[in-house]
Amino acid sequence: MDRVAACVHEIRALFDALKKGDFALLESLSTKISDLEHKADLAKNEIRNHLPKSLFLPIDRGHLLEMLECQDEIADHMEDLAIILTLRPLVFKPEFEGIFFKFLEKNIETFGWARKINQELDELLESTFGGIEAEKV
Repeated sequence: MDRVAACVHEIRALFDALKKGDFALLESLSTKISDLEHKADLAKNEIRNHLPKSLFLPIDRGHLLEMLECQDEIADHMEDLAIILTLRPLVFKPEFEGIFFKFLEKNIETFGWARKINQELDELLESTFGGIEAEKV
């Protein structure tokens, strides 16, 4: 999830570059996001390849892989968005700017909450899905 977060946190800078019309920076950030997404893919594959099939896990292996896939999709979408913005020069409409950046911040905030929940799962597993940790998550 940390690798995915690295992709998500570059999106704000990507749209700032678009707003300023700095297409060289936009291209550079797009490349950086693609590299970060690739690192997220490598981490995902490492987890998948080394996740034991016969070992008892505190949660279903399929659910763990599904959660990993959801995380991967977020990074994939960040890369897709970055690439799309480089396909041709776009002009950011000033009347659209305010509402768009509020929307962008809300999406980044939502991702932050999802990341926090993901981090809390570790503590939840230790408490065997009960008590204060279960309530918090």
